[in-house]
Amino acid sequence: MLWVHIYKGAMMFRHNAWMANVAYYTGVVALIAALISHPYMLGYSFVLYLMAAVTLSVGYHRLFCHGAFKTSRFWHYTFATFGVLFMYSSPLQWVVTHATHHKHSDTSLDPHEGPLKPASMLRKGYRDVPLKTILAKRLLRDKMHLFVDRYYALLWLVMATVIFAASPQVFVYCYLPAVGAAHLVAALHQTFSHTGNKPNDLWMLEYIFPSAGEWLHGYHHKNWQSWKFSTQWYHFDMGSWVVRAIRRKDQNAVKYV
Repeated sequence: MLWVHIYKGAMMFRHNAWMANVAYYTGVVALIAALISHPYMLGYSFVLYLMAAVTLSVGYHRLFCHGAFKTSRFWHYTFATFGVLFMYSSPLQWVVTHATHHKHSDTSLDPHEGPLKPASMLRKGYRDVPLKTILAKRLLRDKMHLFVDRYYALLWLVMATVIFAASPQVFVYCYLPAVGAAHLVAALHQTFSHTGNKPNDLWMLEYIFPSAGEWLHGYHHKNWQSWKFSTQWYHFDMGSWVVRAIRRKDQNAVKYV
């Protein structure tokens, strides 16, 4: 199985952004509806939004993509599960896209659409550029990631159905707004984090649109293997707090391979 994927890694595939786009449009509509008719639910929705931000920044970004810290298998399963729940697609697909972004940042081969493009703010914009699965070779060795990559849409459908069956109101006015807010902030980040053909540290936006440290983008591009994005005391890097807590709790962690 691994060698099949390694062979396919020499081939090209295109980013499949359907889940992110569904999350973006549906979630933003639900967020507006909640603001109008159920504002009292937004406190719970904000907690879920922070969980989504941590999942993306700590799990998908720092752990799965860059291998920036060590942890146990429990957290690999946890972040993969919540990543699908919050509609970030599979870790494998996200990692390949983001690794390509680092490799070809601010060029025509960068899968992220250019800075200050209105399209990026209106949808999750990705250029139709070649992507190689071999960029996620560490994940290709993991049967869990291969399983999630194959069945992530079905896994999301099962989890979403359970939430809806438990409480349609929570699904529509709490869960979906959180997903919409998370993808809206991700679209804003994708639009404004690269200007002047370089990544930028927009640390002040972390206090307005918290993303678990992702607005500290310039430092991250220079030090992509670091699990800590903040360099000043006033930098709000919630993701590094979570990583520090995980490392403290999991003293017997084994490095991800």
